[in-house]
Amino acid sequence: MWVQLDQVETTMASLTTDFHTERNTGGFATFDNRGANAAFSFGDGGRLGQQSRRTKPGRTKLAPGVWYHVAGTIVGPDSITVYLNGENDGGRYDGSAESVVYSDGSANIGRRTVTPNAPPIYFSGA
Repeated sequence: MWVQLDQVETTMASLTTDFHTERNTGGFATFDNRGANAAFSFGDGGRLGQQSRRTKPGRTKLAPGVWYHVAGTIVGPDSITVYLNGENDGGRYDGSAESVVYSDGSANIGRRTVTPNAPPIYFSGA
């Protein structure tokens, strides 16, 4: 995807599967508020939280107003790659999920529902 962030103050989702029956499932691409790093994640179907999610953010801090090409692959728990402008962006893994559990929830572009009781998080940019 090509992205241009308007801000880096909150975690923003770009591609996700929707929150489904209080389970952390599917794959998702986000931009992390701790530095606006592009990140790819998957959930193993457990409760929300680090123990049921595996994430790999890239190393580069994205600047607002700059266009970036972001791509990623999720092959397994220790095989997630984040690409920024065609180059492997490295990064360290976070979370401890061991398997990908697919979601039958809706796919979303630019929106992530975190819980059924909270408003969705929207992507801020283009």
